Amino acid sequence: FFGGADAHVQLSWTVTDDLVVIGLGPEFVKHVLDTDPSTSLAESDRFTSLIDRTGKENAGITFADVTALRAVIEEFAAGRSGFLDRYDGEVKPFLEPFDVLGGSTVIGGSNPDKATFLMTVK
Repeated sequence: FFGGADAHVQLSWTVTDDLVVIGLGPEFVKHVLDTDPSTSLAESDRFTSLIDRTGKENAGITFADVTALRAVIEEFAAGRSGFLDRYDGEVKPFLEPFDVLGGSTVIGGSNPDKATFLMTVK
């Protein structure tokens, strides 16, 4: 679907003692590493309200801004009419209603481990 001779995707990542960052391009990864507390995802109401509902005491958090991901795909597709036509017909109608996906994994100790995920819609 994303193919074509001019398609170029650069997957970048880094791993530290307390963080794993995976993104498209080294600039994104650097941006995440350079984020200070006042501009972090934890200051976003969309993030905190979703994670509050999935469990605060957790061993891992998952968060995907589906609206932002759609914007990236649509920017990529803008100059590629064949891709844009397929995206508009086969993908966008199914992504458009969704806003964010988030979840947390709680390691239970004496209780069973539990993963909770929520998808919000606009």
